[in-house]
Amino acid sequence: MPYSNQRASNKNIAYRGAFGIPGFTLAELMVSIAILIIISLAVAGDITRTRFQEELNSSARLLLGTLRDTQAQALAVKGVKTCLEDGGTRRVCETGTAGCAAGTCPDITAPYAVGVTLNVSATGVSVFADVDAAFNDRRELANTRELVRADAFLTGNTGSRYVTVNALRSGPVNFSSATVTFERQNGRMRINACDDPPGAPSCAGSPEPTTLEIDLIHSRTNQIKTIRLNAITGKISLE
Repeated sequence: MPYSNQRASNKNIAYRGAFGIPGFTLAELMVSIAILIIISLAVAGDITRTRFQEELNSSARLLLGTLRDTQAQALAVKGVKTCLEDGGTRRVCETGTAGCAAGTCPDITAPYAVGVTLNVSATGVSVFADVDAAFNDRRELANTRELVRADAFLTGNTGSRYVTVNALRSGPVNFSSATVTFERQNGRMRINACDDPPGAPSCAGSPEPTTLEIDLIHSRTNQIKTIRLNAITGKISLE
């Protein structure tokens, strides 16, 4: 073969390995790398979206479980650890004995009701037990007096909490906070309980809400999961 023809032929032949197997031209290699980068970015984005979705779903399931567990606790009349403060007020001491007069938590008390406190923009909820007759109002007392535990929503991989309570509503009415309680033994659900002496707030002529929708939102995706409560049927559902 003439030298000039051989040289022209070599231009059309890609790099060859030890066994003469054709490889890729530089242009083909660059195109392949570009395609791989595009696929990798798409897969990484999909994994991130899936992780965010699972953070939201897991937080919604956690809140659903908290509400159902609290309802079951009321039906079972399960007692909580309590003590007396210096002023004689009975308080829950599940999380510590700092407020107890003797520094100990000696008693087990069956609460009048157990409940969950929710606040818009919060990254979790608190579970409380109504234990003192003087404050039998179906609301959580200040200074953690009736706090049983705090349940935080799922923490993301970065350590930040992206899931928060986005809205609390009953029909057209929106709340900045809401309390859901379950009565001892019968498990009756009450939303923002009122007119329940001796210390409960007044309903101001309006009946207690019979439904509550709790929206959780993920701040990175703005996706929302909704938990619905019905005080008439006692049903708690996740959508």
